[in-house]
Amino acid sequence: MDRKLIQISDLHLFSDPEAILKNVSTWKSFERVISVIEETHADFDAMIITGDLAHDERLETYVRLKHRLGPLDSRVWLVPGNHDHRPSMAETFSAQVIPERETINFQCHLDGWQLLGLDSQLTGETAGAIDDAQLRWLGERLNSSRDIPTLVFLHHPPVAVGSPWLDAIGLTNAAEFRKIVEGAGQIRGIFFGHIHQEFQAELGPIACYATPSTGVQFKPDSDTLVVDARPPGFRVITLGDDTIETHVVRVPID
Repeated sequence: MDRKLIQISDLHLFSDPEAILKNVSTWKSFERVISVIEETHADFDAMIITGDLAHDERLETYVRLKHRLGPLDSRVWLVPGNHDHRPSMAETFSAQVIPERETINFQCHLDGWQLLGLDSQLTGETAGAIDDAQLRWLGERLNSSRDIPTLVFLHHPPVAVGSPWLDAIGLTNAAEFRKIVEGAGQIRGIFFGHIHQEFQAELGPIACYATPSTGVQFKPDSDTLVVDARPPGFRVITLGDDTIETHVVRVPID
């Protein structure tokens, strides 16, 4: 039986539901996206949020988001982005956080699959990195599950995306990350956000996918930040016994 995952990313929400970011009402846009997910993919097995949940880093923003997710929350896993406030995020979504870790990670086993979440936030920085403790944790998880097909989720892209300004603020220790994942034959995909656009590339033999923001979109292949007119979206990931299919759904905003 197939398993269905939903990935959303880069919500950039505010405690003020009327707040605007680059001419986009991020709460209104998110509400439309989550409503479409509820209407068309309510049977998903897990939803992964790959960072930048809050733009203003306020506890109230995470609480409002958790309240909006409602019963969906029991199937949600998440990692922080560069805009998130890690303590507030961990406090609000405590059930999804591995206890006694300084970073926000997750490990989820889903009917023959393993999902691993990495925290690539560098506090106070726009670029990201995966610290040594997490790299060891990742290596240990992969070494102990060589026969389990695995997906990896993080916020920052571990590959170049073709826009100089975004490549300058990606995963700064991608080479160290690459050494670990390329040696793990069970990884079927790496999923990330941060770049506010749909994107696909390869990291050695592993397919890598970026998911559009639920709010503001960035124009691909641009030298500087250019807001794209394309609508927000989310990613659907369908898992077979050892296969993966994925596509992006765009959600026009009225």
